[in-house]
Amino acid sequence: MGGLLTRGLSRYKLGIIKRNRTGLTGNGFKQVQVGRGDKMQRKEFQLGDVVRMKKKHPCGSYHWEITRMGADIKIKCQGCGRMVMLPRAQFEKRMLRVEN
Repeated sequence: MGGLLTRGLSRYKLGIIKRNRTGLTGNGFKQVQVGRGDKMQRKEFQLGDVVRMKKKHPCGSYHWEITRMGADIKIKCQGCGRMVMLPRAQFEKRMLRVEN
């Protein structure tokens, strides 16, 4: 990165630091961490919990029981007994809340 700074690209233009909006102090720059910000808190659930999903199953039920946990989550429909495996990220996105 030292080479980029010597080519005339400032740290401000590279996005490493942002301008101080409260006024010019010192050299007019303020050290600010540039990143994604705070991550959302993960939803908590355990084996055996009954969860409500965003969309209902074709049988009409919104409720599913967690039967396996790992990188994938296996859930069982409370209406018809159908079992489905979803990747954990997709499951967390589709789950609304724990119903216990």
